[in-house]
Amino acid sequence: HSLPTFTEMTNEASERSQPLAYLPLATSKKFPFKCHDMLYFAEKHGLEDIVSWLPGGKGFRIHDHDLFCEKVLKATFNHANFKSFEKQLNNWNFRREITDKGKAYSNPNFIRGRKSLCQ
Repeated sequence: HSLPTFTEMTNEASERSQPLAYLPLATSKKFPFKCHDMLYFAEKHGLEDIVSWLPGGKGFRIHDHDLFCEKVLKATFNHANFKSFEKQLNNWNFRREITDKGKAYSNPNFIRGRKSLCQ
């Protein structure tokens, strides 16, 4: 059973879009693009101890849930609602793995340096 691509999910996801209060103002970027931007933001601002790419770049891990919501999620998605963020991850078929190192999320089309796969 293979996961749908981001492109295949675009129409379905837009039909189930979240309330406007959760969407960043003045942007039309799709969620996977925003996740790439979020990880770039974390790298640029030295927040990789909070959220970072997985080794191999095929997903990301949240190392500190509270700081992620306060510093990263709020800055990149204009809200600090983790349940909303996780719901979007689920809508885009990201797989979650919970380990002693934190929550990790992956999707075959979400790869570091390959933002174009999110089309």
